Amino acid sequence: MNHTQGSTLSVNDADIPAGLSFNAQTGVLTGTPTTVGSYTIPVTATKGTKTAKANILIDVIEINKGADGVDGKSPTVTTERGTNTVDGKEVNGTWLVVTPADGGTPTRTFVADGAKGEKGDKGEKWC
Repeated sequence: MNHTQGSTLSVNDADIPAGLSFNAQTGVLTGTPTTVGSYTIPVTATKGTKTAKANILIDVIEINKGADGVDGKSPTVTTERGTNTVDGKEVNGTWLVVTPADGGTPTRTFVADGAKGEKGDKGEKWC
């Protein structure tokens, strides 16, 4: 989760799924969630007297060992700010990176910032 240089991000640790942690210095949410559920994580960016708020939505599902021999461990989920080219135009947004527990190839999903600069919570997704 990037923010304007000189601003600070705040997240209530109680809103983060068990097994994940947020580093306010880097703006990175990392870890492996351990509790199934749907989580809405309010994030606030503050710079001087101005604040901006957005929600990060995370769904943690149970992964069971299947016929393919996968061990049922949870993947690692991280977010990183970046850009993506959509219809020939560079768009700012957030990459959601899911790395399988077995070390397989990560998948990346791009969530574009909203029309007014809101960070990646408007449901516009490109892969």
